[in-house]
Amino acid sequence: MPVLTVKGTDLREALVHARKALGDHAVVVSRMDTPSGTVIAVAPEVPRSPQALEALRHEARRLIGRPQAHATLAGTREVERCLGRAGASRKLLERTCEAVAGRLSEGAHPLDLAAEELSVAFPVAQLKRRRGAKVVLALLGTAGAGKSTTAAKLAGRMQASGRTTALVTIDLDRPGARAQASSNGRTMGVPVAPARDAARVARLFEAEPSLECVVLDMTGRSEHDLEQLEALRAALLQSEVDVDLTVLAALPMTSSRQAQERFLGRIAPASVDAVVVTKTDECDVPAPTLELCSERRLPIAFLSNGRDLATDLRRASGEGLANLVLRRRVA
Repeated sequence: MPVLTVKGTDLREALVHARKALGDHAVVVSRMDTPSGTVIAVAPEVPRSPQALEALRHEARRLIGRPQAHATLAGTREVERCLGRAGASRKLLERTCEAVAGRLSEGAHPLDLAAEELSVAFPVAQLKRRRGAKVVLALLGTAGAGKSTTAAKLAGRMQASGRTTALVTIDLDRPGARAQASSNGRTMGVPVAPARDAARVARLFEAEPSLECVVLDMTGRSEHDLEQLEALRAALLQSEVDVDLTVLAALPMTSSRQAQERFLGRIAPASVDAVVVTKTDECDVPAPTLELCSERRLPIAFLSNGRDLATDLRRASGEGLANLVLRRRVA
């Protein structure tokens, strides 16, 4: 039984041509989408045995199967290579390559198509902002996650945006923590207020009416920090000052997936609003951390990519995250 290949600008047109050529009993054995349309392999009638069906399928693969595989491989080879180097999971790699292969007819470079697909693959945070409300950004993180450095960067960013800002640290037991906070504050031009408990933040707003934002550097001890956040929430509810509390988690890209999952599990009761991905400049495989945020539905607010307090903090965007995965650098 012969197999005929029929082309059309889309599947519907290809089927119309096949019906005209072989009649109402024609059977589609295989199909391939190409940049110029659709190609189908068609038999004139239903095969009478499994062996005949397999023979038809073999002939169809010979006619159109190989070109499709070759075109897909050639079109997505560079995308697959970049994603593999970034540590992407097989699921993300296959999903992205499949999407890119389906858009090659658009004429854009495969990496540009991949960037568009990846720009919507990871959640980006839209931090709450109410007119007239003051803001507390509380930063949770483990020891060595870059938490205190990131807190200083956030404080400087908020100050630069026009909000009167203070950096409050309750991380006073760690050797050198107070001196580090003071040094960071001087560098960023932000006043530093060491405190033994987070609830004092509410009183700080009451004592300083012009203060609009506090960046709160927690201790890095998860159980203690959860207690401090609860005390802070209670104090803010009792205060007459209108304050929005946003809880951020510092997630270092250099940590293993297991360590990241343990940390996120420990701080789950804090109801984290968003993530700051830290140490992006120290890791060559960014995809696992971003995929974990996607799986946990934790939106990414900022990327911290170095030690320069003034410049090494970027607002997360879909385009920026795609660039980080494909080119392994923060744009």
